[in-house]
Amino acid sequence: MNFLYLPIGVALFLVAIAGAATAIAFAFGFRRLWRPSGSDELKELTAWSARALGAVYALILALAFNTVMAEHTELEEAIDEEAILLVQIAEDSLEEMDEAPGRAAIEDIAIYVDAVVNEEWKAQSPATVSRTADAALERLRTRLLPLEAKNPAMVAEIDGMLDEVERRRLQRLLDLEQTLPPLFWILSILLFFAMLVPASSFTPSRASAVLIGTYGAAIGIVLYSILVLSEPFQSSMPVSDEAFRLVTSYLEHSVSAGTAP
Repeated sequence: MNFLYLPIGVALFLVAIAGAATAIAFAFGFRRLWRPSGSDELKELTAWSARALGAVYALILALAFNTVMAEHTELEEAIDEEAILLVQIAEDSLEEMDEAPGRAAIEDIAIYVDAVVNEEWKAQSPATVSRTADAALERLRTRLLPLEAKNPAMVAEIDGMLDEVERRRLQRLLDLEQTLPPLFWILSILLFFAMLVPASSFTPSRASAVLIGTYGAAIGIVLYSILVLSEPFQSSMPVSDEAFRLVTSYLEHSVSAGTAP
């Protein structure tokens, strides 16, 4: 089972335990190799290095977390906007087309929504493009052709909205492939252990173990949170598909009513 799909509470607990155990084992193990003298000069140097490393590490983690959080939020907003566009296309199709072509257009939109949610969003491999969704959008464009002579302005408007839908869909597919660069994870791991070097100067005790373990658990939780947010479609906290589910409900109501609400 993919670790990213574990319930978030279970995953955070396991990450915290693993981070704490790793930090304590490394700090006390490194102390045996280092055997610090305990002089005042070494204590001052240890405190200085801990502050310097901590500042650098905090900056890197803050920038990464802010970046993935902002991208996650922007993606959810883009999905909501796409859903609104699909509803608008459905309304215009029912208003401008005859009954049979209008219902067919609604069916195409429903097929597109279903393909996106159940094929593209749930794909285990990045950037899986649904041919079903492609075909549905292409059929929608084809259904606009008979309307060009009657209402070219409306056709141009719907065609423009379809372009926006495809642009947002492409953005989703690109987001599946975009991850934090390996350099971030390398630096994060190196700095995680670098921060434990000054901590290894502490005399092993229950209190020092608790403090070092707390550091390891906290960093583990932060790194896992960054990892989860950087995988918006393939984790236990994916972006919500509620907007598209509402579009499906709207389309079902439109077809049963026969007109746009």
